[in-house]
Amino acid sequence: ATEYIESGASSGKAGLLENEPRFNYPIGGGSPHLLLEPQRTNLLSNSEYLEGNTEFKVLSSSVTFADYTETSPDGNENALRVLEAEGSGNHNWYYDNIGGVTNGTTYCISFFAKSIRGRNIRFDEGSVGMDMQGIIDLSDGSILQDLHNNVSVEPYGNGWYRISAVGAMNGTSQRIIFNTTDGTSTSFEGDTTSGVSLWGVQIEEGSYATSYIPNHSGGSVSRESDIYQNTDIDTVTNMSTDECTILLDVDLPQGREGSSRFLQFADLAGGGSTNFGLKGNYVPSPIIQLIGGGTISTSNTHSLSVGRHKIAIRWLGVTADVFIDGAEVSALSVTDSSAPTRFD
Repeated sequence: ATEYIESGASSGKAGLLENEPRFNYPIGGGSPHLLLEPQRTNLLSNSEYLEGNTEFKVLSSSVTFADYTETSPDGNENALRVLEAEGSGNHNWYYDNIGGVTNGTTYCISFFAKSIRGRNIRFDEGSVGMDMQGIIDLSDGSILQDLHNNVSVEPYGNGWYRISAVGAMNGTSQRIIFNTTDGTSTSFEGDTTSGVSLWGVQIEEGSYATSYIPNHSGGSVSRESDIYQNTDIDTVTNMSTDECTILLDVDLPQGREGSSRFLQFADLAGGGSTNFGLKGNYVPSPIIQLIGGGTISTSNTHSLSVGRHKIAIRWLGVTADVFIDGAEVSALSVTDSSAPTRFD
């Protein structure tokens, strides 16, 4: 919660303001890192007050939407508790025919779930939209079923897990069916007090899940891309004669989408033209690609394993040597006839 701000001559401000950096803090502790993400849109309306979406429904009175008293990952009591109805059978609910998606385009569907009295969660597409089917053990986040090999789970603390699935859209609408499960069994005797808590459902175009985008509207909500830029590196050092090293600690689990560079050196004096940059490509396997500009003409690539990598760019006059995880990658090294004045 935001602390009390006393009124005065100047305007009070709180929370994350425009043009402020975002930091990601590890669940297990440790130093935060700068969070840089592409622009994304949450296509699912009412992503927290789930019943505000008219496509959010109970199947055959098999569960009840009890209340919003569970503390969600954002620290507020706003997560929906879904409890099983009494009786034997399936205990399920669903989003029916969510629109705004394009046939053949890759999407990521994600949501946060927490167990109530030991229940697990199952989800699938009900033959409408992107193929997905998984069962998640909500006691430890382990994947008990992943029919299409496209499910991932991330722990968020306090029993919460963020579950996501990625795939190509089949058609122009999406269905999401949820079940509480007893172990992996979908048909069992409900007790009216067990179930799951659900919060933060998101559908975004892209090959991986980005940070959650709250949507309290009846439409879609977008988050702009994150950009870091330093236009004063020439005042720190004379790039044409001196030496400097830039270090990056990055996690590109599935790379960077599209053709944009995730970092670049450019020449402001030359109208902002790019000297060179590095780009990450995603599935089927991550690579780092050198993109030349200006007097450099090259597009060499270097394969990477999935996960975290440390990248160092050592600038020596007009030559840039690139090191990944301590080893020089000659394919990514370049020599230019002019020194850059901007890094972003």
